[in-house]
Amino acid sequence: MEGRISGYYRDSFRLPVFHMFRPLLTALAAGIAFVSWGTPQAATGTAATACVDGMAGAFPCDNVDLVAHVAERADSASGADVWGFVDLNTHREYAIMGYSTGTAVYDLSDPENPREVGFIAGQRTTWRDIKIYQFWNDDAGRWNAYAYVTADNASDGLVIIDLNELPHRISRVNYVSDFSEAHNVSITKADFSTGLALTDDTPVLVVAGSNRDDGRFRLYSLDDPRAPAFIARPATPADQSAGDRLYMHDAASTVLRDARKDSICVNAAASPYCDLLADFNENSVALWDITVPATPARISHTTYSNSGYTHSGWFSEDGSVVFVQDELDERDRLLNTTLRAFVISDTGTLSTPQTWTGPTTSIDHNGFARGNRYYMSNYASGLTILDIANVADIRAVGRFDTYPSSDSVGFPGAWGTYPFLPSGKILISDTGSGLYVVEDKTRDAAPTILEFAAASFGGSEDRNPTLTVRRLGPATGTVGVAWEIVPATADASDVTFRTGVLDWSNGETGDKTIDLGILDDGSAEGMERLFVRLLSPSQAANLGNPNYASIYVSDPGATPAVGFAETALRIPERGFGTAVAVVHRSGSAVGALTVDYTVTAGDAAAGSDYDGPASGTLTWADGDADPKWVEWSIADDGPGEADEFFEVALSNPTGGSLGANSVLRVNVLDGTGTNGPPDVTGGTGQTGGGGGAISLWLLALLLLERMRLDNRLFAIRTR
Repeated sequence: MEGRISGYYRDSFRLPVFHMFRPLLTALAAGIAFVSWGTPQAATGTAATACVDGMAGAFPCDNVDLVAHVAERADSASGADVWGFVDLNTHREYAIMGYSTGTAVYDLSDPENPREVGFIAGQRTTWRDIKIYQFWNDDAGRWNAYAYVTADNASDGLVIIDLNELPHRISRVNYVSDFSEAHNVSITKADFSTGLALTDDTPVLVVAGSNRDDGRFRLYSLDDPRAPAFIARPATPADQSAGDRLYMHDAASTVLRDARKDSICVNAAASPYCDLLADFNENSVALWDITVPATPARISHTTYSNSGYTHSGWFSEDGSVVFVQDELDERDRLLNTTLRAFVISDTGTLSTPQTWTGPTTSIDHNGFARGNRYYMSNYASGLTILDIANVADIRAVGRFDTYPSSDSVGFPGAWGTYPFLPSGKILISDTGSGLYVVEDKTRDAAPTILEFAAASFGGSEDRNPTLTVRRLGPATGTVGVAWEIVPATADASDVTFRTGVLDWSNGETGDKTIDLGILDDGSAEGMERLFVRLLSPSQAANLGNPNYASIYVSDPGATPAVGFAETALRIPERGFGTAVAVVHRSGSAVGALTVDYTVTAGDAAAGSDYDGPASGTLTWADGDADPKWVEWSIADDGPGEADEFFEVALSNPTGGSLGANSVLRVNVLDGTGTNGPPDVTGGTGQTGGGGGAISLWLLALLLLERMRLDNRLFAIRTR
């Protein structure tokens, strides 16, 4: 059950005895949340199962295969929202899932066997939401990434998870936020797959439904991603009704660069884009121009018939439509599942909505558009996949039911979904049964698939890389797809063209190419990188995989080299228990490249201290400079021995040379490492005891839990 506790009740109603001690109890419990890192759990569950005759094992399905199911944390915690990203240092994909007890990060490099890297504990609550920001750190010479987590009906504030030690561990940033609870978090001007900025400036973090300012949204700068700084909250518009507190429940955003930038947005005249924010605020949908975040300006404010609770929504990829999930119209207005699609006019007003009506009364919750598909977590019905190529004729084309026992009104089942992983895998979070990884097969039945011919392309400043896009399937009808660059270490100043459209005529099957017009700036910069993504296919087409491609551009005359990303790893026997040796190609992506690796030395014994390959070969195709990796699992043979190590050496490169870091030392630590639980007695300088403090903490947690239970029961009765 995700619908919020009413803001008035949440801020004013407390049982008197608990209200008196709440600040002390909250502080004590927050101390536990900060130091309770949690031990990664094994990630096993239902094995990969194809959808055959309407079932994937025990799960009803339609054109969606089960890849993996992780159920362990569901034994002691309920699931909340889920998000994902790809770590550009390694190209490993991750799921970040909120639970009632904290936030887990899962490694999806083997998608059929997700592995929990770490867990950041938090106060127990029903609500937890996550978003990701990733950027290039010039000083460190690597990508940095952070997860931002909010929790409602708690006092965790904004939790920031440091993802920079992936793939081996995670940690929590020591950050004190200026609010104690919030319903949701969003990041504008950021790519949903990578977390990279879509513009030449820094994304803005949006906090929705906090305990401050009646829950209206709050904007924060990410110039220092470890310490987001408050910018502004919206002023009350002159036409605001007296009873509307401007509470924001959820948010979505899009970047407008065409003529609508000036016709819709009021603050974007001096900007090359408009940062358009959708505000889902219980009883309406509002559009805001936050291009100048210090002065948010409301553009429109739209209600609709049969409203129950305006919960959340998402923009189409071209920003022309906003989809809306209403969480309570099925329960309170006795509707079947209803998704509304509002067309946005050139002035920012919303049309009378087009609607899709489902076959059951299950409640729609969160949804996201990718190409001509809309992926919707549909509580008791699980994941619903809709064809949104024509918003006047939205059709269901796929589903995966994580809650097979019922499709009726209620709050069990699929809370969140995430469809933006570059691999095309779809994530689902279920309140009762944990994390699911599934494969969307609905696109296979589309008339035409449009995708890149490769995941990466290489060139140089004097040799423009040619990006190839192919059309698969029948060549009947005209089709097209838009493309845009996503800046990485290179940006819009390095190319002539940053957007474009590819079109195929009826019967045309040949490949199309994208020419970015790479610019030679005459300076030695090393190999630079940017992304190109395909989006907004025409009605008769859909996006395939990959719809993202890396573009690697080298200096004129540069040659390829290869080396480890690091010279040493410190891997504890307990925790994630995996050593990942990442190997980078540098210099140039032009031409094929291979390199051998061999375990050459060490006192750690293969087979008893670690398991993995003794030797092998890594291969890059022409145009490919994506990171490669080799893994060794570390055995937990119990405490009481000295730390051990083994070394891995690169040799025999073909098509290039050995660069820096040709030898990697893997130190195997006889301990829990930074991801293990801390020594709580040692935290105050004590060598023993501490039982009184621990008992007080436990009492605080019990009292807070009782208070939250009473609050939730009251809210359920009065919502």
